Amino acid sequence: MRLLGSTLIGLTALTLIVTACQSDLCTIRGEARPFADGTLLCLTPDLNADTADCDTISIVDGRFTHTATATTPLLCRLYAPSCPDASVLLFTEPGNIYVELSPQAGHSRVSGTKTNNQWQALCDTVARYDRLLRSLASTHRDSLSPRATTTQMERNFDTLTQRIREAAERNRDNALGRFIIERFTP
Repeated sequence: MRLLGSTLIGLTALTLIVTACQSDLCTIRGEARPFADGTLLCLTPDLNADTADCDTISIVDGRFTHTATATTPLLCRLYAPSCPDASVLLFTEPGNIYVELSPQAGHSRVSGTKTNNQWQALCDTVARYDRLLRSLASTHRDSLSPRATTTQMERNFDTLTQRIREAAERNRDNALGRFIIERFTP
């Protein structure tokens, strides 16, 4: 009995030590069901261009997994070169990140870590206001009162700008807040 207790304590201690040493691991797991087995995905910090300088991840049975060390959170693009619309931006940071990759532009999602959850919430907000502003713009030509439509569009744009500033403030202590502050100018 004493040996079993010592063994259990030893295994528990070993597990804690290994876990503590791996605190900078970033694990990305995801679903990509519409894609064929063997489809390659690229993960790159180059957000603007398709690049050969990327980590490649293979889809197997509609799923993929990638583990790397992430000492500094970094905004990266995960995409399928064979399907240009299949793309998602995510922050590589320690923890478990979950991705739902869709072949339709704007339908992929990311979650799992605090920063990525906040990033997806911001992306959802921007998408909602984008649809609203586009809808208003399309009715602008048919509107009997273009001034009222323009005022409504300006009000919605100002609200969106405020939501982005609020996200920056809420996340001022992480990579998302720094990204917004560095790149967002209304």
